[in-house]
Amino acid sequence: MTSKIEICRHALSLIGDDFDILAISDDTKQGKACNLLFDKCRDQVLRAFPWSFAVKRYSLVPTTQKPAFGEGNVFVYPTDCLRVISTEGNIPFSVEGKTIIADVDKLHFYGICRETDITAYDSEFCMCLAYLLAAELCTTLSQDLKMKEQLLSIYYSLLDHAKTSSSFESAPKRYTVHGLLDSRFIGAF
Repeated sequence: MTSKIEICRHALSLIGDDFDILAISDDTKQGKACNLLFDKCRDQVLRAFPWSFAVKRYSLVPTTQKPAFGEGNVFVYPTDCLRVISTEGNIPFSVEGKTIIADVDKLHFYGICRETDITAYDSEFCMCLAYLLAAELCTTLSQDLKMKEQLLSIYYSLLDHAKTSSSFESAPKRYTVHGLLDSRFIGAF
């Protein structure tokens, strides 16, 4: 599945044979529902897991604004960022509204970007998206709550499988332990 219409048609087929569309712009109940829900479901699946195709490095400079209280600098949350995964050097941070507060002069972090290029999606992401979209469409098109629960159950199962598959695609992180006190915080000695 490498196009928006293919993902939507797969989602509709999971609900039943009676539901189909030829284009996202179809002026049918199914077409309108797919058009309304696709981007929301895509963003939800992207936020659920750091998919390798959606991980992006961000580098931000602080604004002139200061927090109302406490230490740190205020950084504008990037508009294409759906979630902050981690900061370079494990710098403590907090997301507050449309800003990020951190006590650094320049913030470097890994985040999940709102990837809209469907050709970049991997097959596991497409399956997860199709099942979540089907569950949401189920409410609108068939009102079958039992089917919605089943579709969501499969979605969560597919998401767990994707997490397991992804764990084999990168080297494990190594932590340097400097002493007994550090080992208590890191968990190894």
